[in-house]
Amino acid sequence: MTKIRILPEAVANRIAAGEVIERPASVVKELIENALDAEARSVEVRVDQGGAALIEVADDGCGMDPADAELAFARHATSKIREADDILRVASFGFRGEALPSIASVSEVELLTAPADGEGTRIVVRGGDLVRQGGARRTRGTTVTVRDLFFNTPARRKFLKSERTEEKRIRRAVAAHALAEPEVAFRYVRDGEEVFHLPAHEEPRLRIARLFGRALSDDLVLAEGREHGPAVAGFVSTALGARGNRDYQYFHVNRRPVQQSLLLQAVSNAYRDILPAGKHPAFFLSITIDPDFVDVNIHPTKREVRFSPERAVFAAIDGAVRRALRSERSIPKFWREAGTPAAGGPGGPPPGLPLEAGESRWIYRPAEGEAPRTPDDVRRAAPGAAPEGEGWLARVDLARVHQIANTYLVAASPEGRRGADQHTVHERILFEETIARIESRSGETQRLLFPETVEADPDLVRAAEEYADLIAAAGFDVRPVGPRALLLEGTPPGTRAGDPRRLLVHFLEYLVESGSKEPSRERRVAASVACHGAVRAGDPLAPEERGALLRRLAACREPLRCPHGRPTFLAIPSDELARRFLRT
Repeated sequence: MTKIRILPEAVANRIAAGEVIERPASVVKELIENALDAEARSVEVRVDQGGAALIEVADDGCGMDPADAELAFARHATSKIREADDILRVASFGFRGEALPSIASVSEVELLTAPADGEGTRIVVRGGDLVRQGGARRTRGTTVTVRDLFFNTPARRKFLKSERTEEKRIRRAVAAHALAEPEVAFRYVRDGEEVFHLPAHEEPRLRIARLFGRALSDDLVLAEGREHGPAVAGFVSTALGARGNRDYQYFHVNRRPVQQSLLLQAVSNAYRDILPAGKHPAFFLSITIDPDFVDVNIHPTKREVRFSPERAVFAAIDGAVRRALRSERSIPKFWREAGTPAAGGPGGPPPGLPLEAGESRWIYRPAEGEAPRTPDDVRRAAPGAAPEGEGWLARVDLARVHQIANTYLVAASPEGRRGADQHTVHERILFEETIARIESRSGETQRLLFPETVEADPDLVRAAEEYADLIAAAGFDVRPVGPRALLLEGTPPGTRAGDPRRLLVHFLEYLVESGSKEPSRERRVAASVACHGAVRAGDPLAPEERGALLRRLAACREPLRCPHGRPTFLAIPSDELARRFLRT
């Protein structure tokens, strides 16, 4: 008797369920994708008790005749592919033919379906066993009802999170598909209460507002671009719109919701140096790419994808996000109304939501004369040339810059007034100049008229020896002259006239604390030089110094934020001034 046996169908289905059906949200995802593959224009999702008791997904898609309905419960039965090569260019969400039999093996599933011109069918399967099959009445479309999920796998049910947590994951799964399909109506009902109802043919920004509230949607700017093939379109938050969690981060590849580290790295790279520690951007980005260059068949859940080449996808996302963050709309406004959620709570209509021209679809429209960029381009700062989209800074009257409280700079522009924080402005300038010196290893320094002897802790003296190359590249000219003393002869160019010894000590303390293994250490070193070397609040500036400071800011690669994420500029629009003084 052989020891190797072919597993019974029921056992094989239950094993497959362990890969495909991880939790209630997995069921919802699979059923929504089936509905969208059936060309549904309306999808309704109902759940009870976090999906453990009930999940129901109803659609108005093409439906199935009795023969197809029966086949739908067979493993690897699919209408999406015929041969192996079809997998390489599959455009549908599902193609494995595993979802429905996997779900039915660990729950009770009722399928009610009907095509446009045929009879309806009802099939009930519990734990992989057929319970009932026959005719039924239904208009065109399909309803799948899942009850008692994991009833026959108590270990799986035991490891589910709280009802609230599981429901939140379901809501995210519904929202992910709703964001990718603005032409489709979505309704979501939790424990008998409607959470949101999204009409079809909806503007993407308005759909975001209905899902997450107007306060979030008002913090978004349009992002779009193309790099060597991949096209990116969607919205990203301004630095002030960053959140304390990653709840509002959504990627779609060819309309498919995905999780992929490369995509997140590209977004993080674009926000580098403009977000404070602990803050995360909100983004809703759709990537369109030739199916030949993306593999969706690397995991049964199809949540992860692989790109070829990855370089082009990285550059497309990084470039689109950077351009969005430099746009006029990303400049914080001086007056900011208290953010309120969409009227009526989640799913309520946010009245009067303004839409930017050209935001009606998540479709890339290339800018005239746009040149492709590579990851090498987008990773490097290029001081000396103002970035595209910064015409507003060029229009500021730099000949008449006023200083308020020896801290803030105010200048006129055709659109109104621009208010700047002199410290954050100088921080940004010094940061980019220091990065350029470190990368070029130019060794440029600002010589002191009289060298300074700095008494320091032995750890700081050792740091001066250990990191001598990096310290010199940052612009310091310093050397140990004893176990507790350093001789300082030069500081980084552009740093304020003050106490050069304090600047050096702060810098060395940072090196000792951060260590040599810290990621992005050189950029953090530059941020430390900028923070401690910039002019302070309370420092008076001569009129020519004020204008020169803003002129140098205009040459920065990322002029809108200091390295720690604080804004350098605020807009004070003329029409807002008029409204505040009741002149309109």
